[in-house]
Amino acid sequence: EWQKVSGKLKQVNISSCGHVYGVNHNDEIYQRVGVTPSNPIGDSWQKQSGKLVHISTFPGGVYGVNASDNIYFKNHGDDSWTQMDGLMTQIHVGPAGHVWGVNAQDEIW
Repeated sequence: EWQKVSGKLKQVNISSCGHVYGVNHNDEIYQRVGVTPSNPIGDSWQKQSGKLVHISTFPGGVYGVNASDNIYFKNHGDDSWTQMDGLMTQIHVGPAGHVWGVNAQDEIW
């Protein structure tokens, strides 16, 4: 059964260990805090530094792309993002940390 969660996002992603991140229409980044097996929707959204249009999380951290297609990564708990090589419009990372992306030419990497 679906359960409504507070807030408004244009994209949301959850890792296999329960880290939940999303971005809103202003490209602001939010992390859901308080997510546990007994509280799967968590307690609240916590704004993160930076701006992204697409985000993907996995047990080891978070990847995302911004409006200029730049790719960024950060570890869970870190405040700053590290820019990675390449340009992507969309990115996804699996539980083992394997990263897939699509660029502006719709090529898959």
